[in-house]
Amino acid sequence: MVTDKGPKPVMQRRKVPDDKVRAVAETAKQLSDYWGSFKPSSCELAPEVVYETSMFFSLKNPHPALREALRGKRLVDLGAGSINSILSMAHLAASLGASEYVAVDLYVDYTTAEGVMKSMIQAKFPNISLRAIDEDMLMFLLFQQDQSANVCINSIDHSILASNVRLATEIYMSDIAQELMRVVPKDGVAFGLNSPALDMLPDFGFTPLVDGLFKKEW
Repeated sequence: MVTDKGPKPVMQRRKVPDDKVRAVAETAKQLSDYWGSFKPSSCELAPEVVYETSMFFSLKNPHPALREALRGKRLVDLGAGSINSILSMAHLAASLGASEYVAVDLYVDYTTAEGVMKSMIQAKFPNISLRAIDEDMLMFLLFQQDQSANVCINSIDHSILASNVRLATEIYMSDIAQELMRVVPKDGVAFGLNSPALDMLPDFGFTPLVDGLFKKEW
């Protein structure tokens, strides 16, 4: 059971060569001026948790692969967005038995996010650890251990794609897909809506199950 006693355990990060870190940082920098114009509110609180209507988000009938993959495992939410968004995904993760939910977004102020999640999610689901991290999502993935987490990524194209940074975006999304192949464990899942990195996953060892839900087969 998660309690308030003692500091939160430090998230283990793998060692990454400096040249790889610099390459990712340079690509992200090319996109940052455009991405930085998107700053979802971190203050609004939804009166209730609202979900997308797609099959794999349904709490009443979640896809079996999603339920199996999340039970007792981590879920990392890339480009997680506003407080409203992370409350929805954190509640989904907790309801399906995930051990940890990590929201990652460089462009949202998450100063109070963990406290809000705790008050609204952890009170009902005390066994899940909840984190909110202000960091570039590819940089975050880069430092995650092999086979360490399931991943969701939602509507990134609606927020960041622009013709003047198209090449940088394609490189960035391809790098995300490659990192997902490494970070997601066998029989784990990557899922979401409207994100180009997800469309690349069949080339990286993932099998599409339903629209937006991919299982790593090996």
